Formats: sequence, structure tokens, C-alpha cells
Amino acid sequence: MARFIDKWIEKLEGNKDYNLSEEDALRIVFENIIASLKQTVNVNKLLFAGSISKDDISHVGQRLSSLFTERNENCPQFLFAGNVLADPETIDKAAQCDSIILVERKNESAITEIEKQIMAYQDMGKKILGYIMV
Repeated sequence: MARFIDKWIEKLEGNKDYNLSEEDALRIVFENIIASLKQTVNVNKLLFAGSISKDDISHVGQRLSSLFTERNENCPQFLFAGNVLADPETIDKAAQCDSIILVERKNESAITEIEKQIMAYQDMGKKILGYIMV
């Protein structure tokens, strides 16, 4: 599993030559979320959670929510939480949600921590819709 996470992190970090603005990066994330939602049945509540601060997670989620509004896309209800391994509120919110998007920080979030979060969500029967590296 750890090698899978390593590959995933490498893929998410991507080619540093892209030099995307924050706005362009958010639009790419938005388009990926739209594509994933079209392939996933009945996502009414989507949880953004991870090992970075709840404020940072909320900021990303709110920016994405505004893109849904701009495009008149059907937007699931977004919930924001912290680390499922250390925050009881996150466990409660995860139980209410259909899918999860992990939000982690490049060069800060530990691979083993991400792997443990993935396993915790899988143990709850939750689908991880995607990952965002900020």
C-alpha cells in the first residue's frame, strides 16, 4: 500500500514545469471532481478532510463550491473536517457523507498518515473520490 501512496503522491505533485496559478490548479481540480461525480451514483454530501488545518481545507472547498455556482453545476453539499484519525467530528461527518476528498499539503503531509486515513475511510465503507495536494 505504501508504494501505491508514493506513486500517487508523485503523480499529484506532477511536473514542476507547469507553474500553474492557484486559480488554474483549482479549475483542474474542479473539472476532475465533475468528471468523478458523473461516474459516481448519488453523491449528495461530499467531505473534504485531511491532515492539514481545517481552515485550509475549508478554503479549498469554498473556492471549489464557487466554481460549481459559476458553472451552474449541480453541487453536492460540501462538508469540511480534519483528520479522521484524530478528530471525532471528522468521523461523524464522514458517516454522513457519500464520498471523501482528501486534502493534503505537498512536502508536509506524511505518506504513512495519508495511508492510515485511506484505510480508516475504507473501513467505514466510504469511497475516496479524489485527492487534492495544496
